Order: sequence, then structure tokens, then C-alpha cells
Amino acid sequence: WTRGVLRPSIEELLSPRALKEQGLFSPRIYAEIIKPHVDGRWDYAQKVWTLFMFQKWYDRFVHGNGKSGSCSV
Repeated sequence: WTRGVLRPSIEELLSPRALKEQGLFSPRIYAEIIKPHVDGRWDYAQKVWTLFMFQKWYDRFVHGNGKSGSCSV
């Protein structure tokens, strides 16, 4: 899932730009965890999923957006 159908949403929510704007996580997370995972070099599925779900929660309940990215998870 994290390398397939959810990849565009994961890359959007966890992009260096998004992480920098939010200010909660280091933008280095993208280069160190997200990119190696989605490219298939390392299996960081649990970390990626946890970060992704946090971002979805944050957008919905802290920002009150109700939706974020193109995924409806």
C-alpha cells in the first residue's frame, strides 16, 4: 500500500516542504525514511504508515481540514 496506491499521498504529506511548513518533524525524514521506502530500497512500512497516519490525523483534527492530499484514508 505504501509503495503503491498510497504513494502519491504519502509523498505529498511527508514531503520535505510539508514537513518544514508543519514544523513538527525534521524534513530529513523524507530522505532518510520515506524515499528509501517508496523506492523499495528499505522496508520502513511501519514507520511510514505511522508518520502518514499522524499527518492525516493532524490535518483533520488540528487544522480541521477534513481531508488532505488525494487519499480518503
